[in-house]
Amino acid sequence: MFLRSLELRPEYGPRVNQFTWTYFSRCNPSNDQPVSDQPIWAALECLTSVKYLDFASMAWQRERDPPPALFPAAEHIRLTGQMSFAFVRALLCPTQAEHLVSLELNNLQDLGQFKEGVDFELMADLSQIPESEDDDGNSIVRHPGNMRTHLRRLEGRCSRLKSLCLRSVGNDDNRDRRWSPALDEARYQEWASFILSTRLTLECLTIEQGMEPTQSGIGRCRVQPAQYGRPMDDRFVDHLLPGLLEWSFPKLKQVYICGIGSSPRLEMVQNFRPKRPNLHQYIHEKLSVALGSGVELEVREHATKSFFYRRNGNVYES
Repeated sequence: MFLRSLELRPEYGPRVNQFTWTYFSRCNPSNDQPVSDQPIWAALECLTSVKYLDFASMAWQRERDPPPALFPAAEHIRLTGQMSFAFVRALLCPTQAEHLVSLELNNLQDLGQFKEGVDFELMADLSQIPESEDDDGNSIVRHPGNMRTHLRRLEGRCSRLKSLCLRSVGNDDNRDRRWSPALDEARYQEWASFILSTRLTLECLTIEQGMEPTQSGIGRCRVQPAQYGRPMDDRFVDHLLPGLLEWSFPKLKQVYICGIGSSPRLEMVQNFRPKRPNLHQYIHEKLSVALGSGVELEVREHATKSFFYRRNGNVYES
């Protein structure tokens, strides 16, 4: 009814200031074929004055028709769920960057693609499929999993950003073949670079790395070699922590870091040894000195919740 109203009276669109929407994949009930999303995009293009955007995707497959650039006036954006990179590109346009005051990316997951609009084949060996881009920097081949490279397009443009929240599932098991260490290292580097690009205006920073839900009763049948530390903690210490310690953040008031130094899922990692006991306390002490008493700081060992991670049979040989 809402979309139909905008179709009939597009002049209503500019009156919408705050917008919350959840996107679902849709199929025709008569033949089970995907339905075009063009009517949705045409309606959402009318919403030219939205300043507060909360957009989630519950898609089980990518959109049939990638959306055009949407919500050009958005100042506060929260994105979560599984999306194609084309979808994220439409919601986080470089032209919006100068308007952004707050940005939250809550476990944003990439569906992956061989080319835009084409899914991976089941059980594709991702180690044999290098990622690639066209001449304009748009992705051609993308690996599924945690969304990457979207922040690179905004870097250096967010001159008003005051609040940044980055949450995602992390790699707790170094034998989990769904994770590529090289690609995940690049994701942490991207986060670090973007944080530093906003350091002059940033007032509130939240970083959270969580784990997948515990699967009770499921475990490895054989004794596994000892695992020392979690890959996600190593990547935080190697890439995110140095920038926070070495660079000044003149307007920073609050820093919240969650999911640092806890144990991995017991059913996946049964012989675990921490590299540094009480890692969250160590990081808290270091940041307290670097940021000073004027910054409200909280470093938590456990994440606030569990996070979904795409399970579709795609594997890495890493």
